[in-house]
Amino acid sequence: MLADVNNMAAAASDVNEVFSRLFDHRPFLRGEIEFFKKEFEEKRGDREVEQLFRSLELITEIKEGQIEKIVNSSDDNLPRTIADVQVALHMCEDTLDTESKFNCNCLQKREPKEVPDLQLCNRMYKKS
Repeated sequence: MLADVNNMAAAASDVNEVFSRLFDHRPFLRGEIEFFKKEFEEKRGDREVEQLFRSLELITEIKEGQIEKIVNSSDDNLPRTIADVQVALHMCEDTLDTESKFNCNCLQKREPKEVPDLQLCNRMYKKS
């Protein structure tokens, strides 16, 4: 009977081990996570830090030198640009004025033609 108990205990132990090997993935996952973490920290970590430092240098360079250049350039060129825009605006206004005058002239020229035509139509209507 003692042998049967030992056999049962050994069988239970074997079943337990088979079950843990088949369904307990924690050791495998732990190893995969550690491998991924190590690869990520070694390969990508340095690259990210280098990119951050390059970005910081670029921002500092822009802050120190480029902003001042842009302000000076805009101070130099802005009055001329405003003058050019005003000239373009006046040209557009002149074009609109010319167009409205042309439209008025066309309407005035059409009116005398329409009156005789209307009179002719009226006369023809009265005759019939």
